[in-house]
Amino acid sequence: LVETPTAESVTVTFQQGWNFFALPVVPDSAAITAVLPTFGTEFDQVSRYNAATDKFEDFVGNASFDKFSQLEYGRGYQVYCTKAGGTSVTISGRAPTTPPSTVLTAGSHLVGSTALSNQTRDWQLAGLQAGTDYDTFHRYDSAGGSLVSATSVDPGKAYFLHALRSATLTPPLPKNVSTTMTYDAAGDRVKKAAPSAKKATAKKATA
Repeated sequence: LVETPTAESVTVTFQQGWNFFALPVVPDSAAITAVLPTFGTEFDQVSRYNAATDKFEDFVGNASFDKFSQLEYGRGYQVYCTKAGGTSVTISGRAPTTPPSTVLTAGSHLVGSTALSNQTRDWQLAGLQAGTDYDTFHRYDSAGGSLVSATSVDPGKAYFLHALRSATLTPPLPKNVSTTMTYDAAGDRVKKAAPSAKKATAKKATA
C-alpha cells in the first residue's frame, strides 16, 4: 500500500461574531493570514485555548500581542468574524495520511473536527469512553451565543471536550488515502486502485 494525500477543498461558513473553527484539511500554508486571506477586513481575532494554563491565547495581526500565527490540524480555534451577515471561506489542501493525536488531561480541551463530511460524535472521539474518559462534548451556537451539547461533528468546526482523566484522542482518518498496487507473477504492476471514502468563548483581545 502507498499512502497518497488527496486534494480536498472545503467551504466553511462563518457567522458574524464568534465561531468555533478547525482546519478541515492540511493546507499548503497553515499561516492564519493564508487560511483566512481576509483577516483584518472580515476577521480580527483568532484564539486558541491552552489547557495547561486554562487561558486563551490570541492572534490579532499585531506582532506585539500575537501569541501564535500558525494553525494546527486537529486543534480547535475561536474566530471572530466582523463582517455583517457573515462570510464563507474555501480552504484547500490535502487529506491527512496520519491522524492527529491530542494528549488530554483532566479538564477542558478545544478540539477540531477532522471530518470531511458530517460524522457522529463517537466517530470523532473514537477510543474514548463516555463517562470514563470524558463527560461533555459541546459545540458553539452562534445564534444563541452559548455552548450546547453536540452529538455530531461537521467539517471546519471545533468543539469543547471535557476530559475526566488523562487520555489520548486519535480520531480516524477522514478518508482512505491508501493506493493499492496489484502485480502479476513477473512483478509488473497491472492495476492501481484509487483511494475510496472511509468511514466557552474567548474574550476579545484589546491592543
